[in-house]
Amino acid sequence: MEKENKGKSRICISLEPKLLDLCDANIARFNVKSRSDLISLALECLFATKDSEMTANIISPALQSVIQASVRNTENHISRYLYKQAVEIAMLYNIVAYANNITEAQLNNVRSMCEKEVKNLSGKYSLEEAVRFQNGGE
Repeated sequence: MEKENKGKSRICISLEPKLLDLCDANIARFNVKSRSDLISLALECLFATKDSEMTANIISPALQSVIQASVRNTENHISRYLYKQAVEIAMLYNIVAYANNITEAQLNNVRSMCEKEVKNLSGKYSLEEAVRFQNGGE
């Protein structure tokens, strides 16, 4: 008995009879040798659960902060890119309008045609598609 308890302290605890019955009923289930081993295992599980809850409370806000910063950074990059694209598109519009003297009716027809074409291509429209379309390749 002395070798079995090596490194352990012997204490006296008080438990309700129903808890003792649960201990006895679960000794084999949890593959332990005694009530003391089962109670030790239960306490280790309780402490591990509480520690993980505390860690989650600490890590969750930190993780949330990192994710928010990453999203803000991505939004800034996308916004800058969209701004640059808008400038390029505005330049193209002005060049085309200046060079071709397009009427309102012609503009509306081209817009309608382009909306249908972009929809058919699921928004993946390229210069190659435009050239093919303009050359009658539909």
